[in-house]
Amino acid sequence: VLTIQQEGYYFVYSKIYFVETHNIAHLHSVVRTTLRYPNDLVLLMSREYRSNPASVRTNSYVGGMFHLFKNDTIFVRVNNTRVILTTPAENYFGAYMV
Repeated sequence: VLTIQQEGYYFVYSKIYFVETHNIAHLHSVVRTTLRYPNDLVLLMSREYRSNPASVRTNSYVGGMFHLFKNDTIFVRVNNTRVILTTPAENYFGAYMV
């Protein structure tokens, strides 16, 4: 979870490296929570579905520019963490002010 310390425009990004097995859809999103709205807000989302049951390693990358306010939080959500390959250099998340 990242907490925004200063209001402004931020480029937010996330990359997940995962293995697809069976016929399962994979959802990868970056979510924002804010005191300005009662529910989580999905900022970025990627979906992937392959009908081939063979094991496939693939990447999901999302990124975009957003106006964020002080004390907003952003975090990554995936629908199935068991398929994430635990390679630190291949899985990352961040934001920088522009």
